[in-house]
Amino acid sequence: MTLRTAMAALAAFLLVALANQAEARNSTVTKFCGTRYCPQSQGVTNGVVRYSKSAYHANTVIGARPAGCPSRYCGCGLSLKLFGKIRPELNLAWNWVKYFPRTTAAPDMVAARRGHVMGLISQVSGDDWLVYDANSGGGLTRIHVRRIRGYVIVNPFASRMANR
Repeated sequence: MTLRTAMAALAAFLLVALANQAEARNSTVTKFCGTRYCPQSQGVTNGVVRYSKSAYHANTVIGARPAGCPSRYCGCGLSLKLFGKIRPELNLAWNWVKYFPRTTAAPDMVAARRGHVMGLISQVSGDDWLVYDANSGGGLTRIHVRRIRGYVIVNPFASRMANR
């Protein structure tokens, strides 16, 4: 076998492998969408969102810093999404743990740690969740998959604080 024949065989193999991988990426993923996090731009039917695999695994940018929020705005952006208004006491991520009762991971719950907070949309596998992530990097708000290991899970709708 000559070098030219070996290179041609390798090129053909890579071409077939990449074509199959691209075909797999274009299929769709169906996930339950928590009632408070359904992105309006996606096709939402009865709480089910269908994403293309390529968009699902990519960082789907849905916005930037909302007007009135501080530069570190994960808590502010999430309170705006969940409660429809900016709640200044929730701008600090750890305050979500102080003000709301702890619970287990489920759609519409909140994952918080010192320095960051995000809303849970649906479980992908194990500790990987599709999340609503305000200030997820670069000053952008994204819906993407994040690992929640090390986060405290709280229920923002199970206390008097939620009704304020």
